[in-house]
Amino acid sequence: MQLLVLHDEIEVKSNYNTQTQQINITVRSPDTPFIAYAASQVSTLIQQEFPARLGHAIANSLFPIELEINQQQQVLQQLDQPIAQVRDPNSIDPQQIRTAP
Repeated sequence: MQLLVLHDEIEVKSNYNTQTQQINITVRSPDTPFIAYAASQVSTLIQQEFPARLGHAIANSLFPIELEINQQQQVLQQLDQPIAQVRDPNSIDPQQIRTAP
């Protein structure tokens, strides 16, 4: 992803590297105070906005996974009851079969 903004003599480019997951931002201008101001604004924006947006995206991604885990836990609980009823208390524990020489 690359963003390029040109305004008179101001150039702003951003590039996101998907492999390193880094964002490179380049600001060029003959107006040095503007570059310092822009860098400060970008830094503030990233510190304030990025965690909230990222957290929201993560929460949205995890919600379906949490639902699936809850459904699987319910199925396991339902299966545990019949297994416990069928298991013969005098039978051999399956763990013992696996560890027996």
